Amino acid sequence: MQQKLMDLREAVKLIKNGDTIAVGGVINSRAPIALIHEIIRAKLKNLDLISLDPTYSFDILIGAGCVRSIDFAYSGFVSPKTGFAHLPCFRRAAESGSIEVKENVGSMLIASLDLGGLIGAEFVAFNTISGLDILKQRPDYFKEITSPFTGEKLIAIPPYRPDIGIIHVQKADEFGNAVIEDPGFNLDLRIAFSSSKVLITAEKIISHREIRGKVNIPYFVVSAVTEVNKGAHPTACYNCYEVDYPFLEKYLQMAINEEGFHDYLNHYVIDVVNQEDYLKRVSDITH
Repeated sequence: MQQKLMDLREAVKLIKNGDTIAVGGVINSRAPIALIHEIIRAKLKNLDLISLDPTYSFDILIGAGCVRSIDFAYSGFVSPKTGFAHLPCFRRAAESGSIEVKENVGSMLIASLDLGGLIGAEFVAFNTISGLDILKQRPDYFKEITSPFTGEKLIAIPPYRPDIGIIHVQKADEFGNAVIEDPGFNLDLRIAFSSSKVLITAEKIISHREIRGKVNIPYFVVSAVTEVNKGAHPTACYNCYEVDYPFLEKYLQMAINEEGFHDYLNHYVIDVVNQEDYLKRVSDITH
């Protein structure tokens, strides 16, 4: 096995302008935020993003001007104090037409990741989504076909084969074997197997001996692994830390207009020296 330890800057060099990136995590849990911050600092552009339910992670990438299109099933801000709210940068970009918005159905998005990786098929067809309005919005994705077995009209969808998958985990070894300790690892597993390259950030790098028998994502699909303390902050990482809702709510307040967003971006992303510096800046306002 080849050692794949890199720092964030080295790992992000594996991404090119115009790449399609599948983003791991679920809503406010285990989003690969440290990697996303580094993508912004690298000034990558024209990225096509795929995620089941992006929130903060997509919004800062959109606001930073990195995004060409998003393919998603749900997008919105969630916190106990605020409840549900629109993502400010996403809303501005969608209303202005500066990004392409590709709304999807959650089960279909997951099936496309399966097709691209775990199954390896060119399409799969369903009869359960016929007649939905979303079919008219995504003629590029939903195609009507005739079953060769029954003659029934079905809706076919294509595979996702992202150029890059970015995933945050609790533990990994130096070879890229990764452990996700919460129940929500199946989406990340699909992303890992469907993507051409996979970048992993881990709360802790442990020995290969310690990780044996616990691996969710195997080394042979991983291109780079980086140890990053609180690499999912402000989202949660099960068994490590909870969602930092005060910080997310502060973001929502600042990002409500473009000037406030760029103040946020400069202070918490662009001007940040390293992860320790970022966490100090976060601590200064939340504690």
